[in-house]
Amino acid sequence: MAKPVIAVAGAGDLAKVFLEESWADGTFDVVVCTSKVRMASRHAQNKTHTDQKQMKEWYDKPNINVAITDYSVESMTELLNSTGAVALYVFYITFDYPVFVKVHSDLLDACIASKSCKRFVPSEWCGNALDFPRTPRFYGETRLPIREKLCAQTEVEWTVICLGFFMDYVVPSHQTYLKDYGEMDPWHREKWVATLMGTGDEMVGMTSSRDVMKAAIEIAKLPKWENYFFIVGENTTLNKVTKQMEEFYGRKFNKIQYKTKEYTEAEMEINKDDVERQSVLDVFEWLYNGATYMPEEYYKPQREKYFTNVKFRTVAELLADSKVKELV
Repeated sequence: MAKPVIAVAGAGDLAKVFLEESWADGTFDVVVCTSKVRMASRHAQNKTHTDQKQMKEWYDKPNINVAITDYSVESMTELLNSTGAVALYVFYITFDYPVFVKVHSDLLDACIASKSCKRFVPSEWCGNALDFPRTPRFYGETRLPIREKLCAQTEVEWTVICLGFFMDYVVPSHQTYLKDYGEMDPWHREKWVATLMGTGDEMVGMTSSRDVMKAAIEIAKLPKWENYFFIVGENTTLNKVTKQMEEFYGRKFNKIQYKTKEYTEAEMEINKDDVERQSVLDVFEWLYNGATYMPEEYYKPQREKYFTNVKFRTVAELLADSKVKELV
């Protein structure tokens, strides 16, 4: 019997983790929708020898199809219909805000127009979007319009997956697919410098990307979705995690610096016309204003109801796993 198909839009870091966990779970086949010709798999049309050499090895799996698309409504509707996809998980990301909104809007329209794909997960993968719908601030320009469009329609079931901050940045960079984002990461693992937002004592929720994707696959199996799913490995503080890392790795950070609320707000005013700099400062604010914290009354009932098959690791557990696993 054929397996149900999940369509994945975007072939970036998080998509890699989702794909690996989908292989391990075995419930679904996956079609990766990407605009990057070099990612075309052995299943795609018009693949050149150069494409083949550049392709990542783990994309070439029996249950993974890679399809090239321009993300237009027409292209995606045809793709969803031809594959019989039942859900679309979006991992597409760009800091070109109008393009981000346009692509998401077209993807949703394609789901609405398709015959089978009536479930949609937008590219949020962030903090408490229910209580902090405009945090980080650029989410007010990028994610909020998509949520509003989702709420305004009834043809497609949808959910926003809330997870806090990705925990992967506490392990060496070669043990996670998640790339470094410079100042936006509290711990620069190569320079061994900690840049902590706020006082460092504000509560932050943290979850491993792999645990998030395990939960995302469990969500796909559910007969009915909630509009917001809350998951977390641990609610902690940046100061506490910094000390845990120093103890685990047996070395003090070369430097620990703080991007305080006062510093961040002053920089926002100075750089109000610099979109790229503002996005960095938005993340600073997001990490100290409580938006990553996952309330127990949100995540605990859902964990007990939906995610009994998923182990959400704490920081200490992820660090321990880094000693025995190639990828955490």
